[in-house]
Amino acid sequence: MFFFGIFLGVATFVLLPASGLGFSMRLPVDCSEAQTCFTQNYFDHDASERYADYLCGFLSYNGHTGTDIRVSYADMERGVPVLAVADGVVRAVRDGEPEGEISVRGMASVRKREAGNGVVVVHDGGYETQYSHLRQGSVAVRPGQFVRAGQRLGLIGLSGVTEFPHLEISVRDEGRFVDPFTGDCPDGCDARRQPLWSGLARESSVLSYQPSGLLEAGFFDAPPKDSIALLRREGWIEGRADPSTVLVFGVQAFGPQTGDVWIVRLTGPDNQVLAESRKTQERNQAQAMRYVGKKRGAAWIPGRYRGEFRLTRSGKDVISVVREIDIP
Repeated sequence: MFFFGIFLGVATFVLLPASGLGFSMRLPVDCSEAQTCFTQNYFDHDASERYADYLCGFLSYNGHTGTDIRVSYADMERGVPVLAVADGVVRAVRDGEPEGEISVRGMASVRKREAGNGVVVVHDGGYETQYSHLRQGSVAVRPGQFVRAGQRLGLIGLSGVTEFPHLEISVRDEGRFVDPFTGDCPDGCDARRQPLWSGLARESSVLSYQPSGLLEAGFFDAPPKDSIALLRREGWIEGRADPSTVLVFGVQAFGPQTGDVWIVRLTGPDNQVLAESRKTQERNQAQAMRYVGKKRGAAWIPGRYRGEFRLTRSGKDVISVVREIDIP
């Protein structure tokens, strides 16, 4: 996470009255209309060059000091509100930064603006929260403004250093980064925990820990050129389709682990297997994709075609999904 350094001291603010209850955080997003919304990356609790999330898993990366809440491209386009987690005063904002995957735009395009569009809010008791990677033009507050918990600050976007639509929220206590899943506790993924999230927030599926999961699965009229194309649904076929040359079933998952087995299969209306792939995961990855396809020929028959995906770990299904499509 990156400070909004150029905004330090840009606004004066008043101290909030002490609550006497400690700092408590509500959910920072309103995902009630989102189809995909979950926590992808967590605070890094490993001080070495390795990394570990608060449960000693690998849903983090070296030096990460925030919490990444991910949504789909379709959800981002519809608009997913970013909310203040507690009452506070806006210290800094940034808006107007362009959006797009950093692998396409390049790091030079965001130099000294790595957090993209965002908002910093000062809270009671020395706490400060920062909301980064917001959608261009969506910031809805100004420096010096008092905001209530749950008030809209902007929309989840794709600005700054990011490869997918998400909100990165970071918490600082007297300038020191804190993991809201553990609170002001010693570093280490096996340390005691005093979460800053409210009880209601902790019950939300948005914050529930998922070591692995599905990002996208569907049919395409050509093999996706890369994971971005798959997630953006480029060449996506919905409903009834009549692909002229090929039918592809593609999937993308997050958190595949070493030794996992990917099983991706395409079958016809007569249950004939048209294409199948079985591959063993060679290393832990943040996300990965697989696909299978079949050229259309005279042997194809009208009816419902089926795509199946299973990710197994130690012989048990971690992800299991089925998609179907009608072809005349």
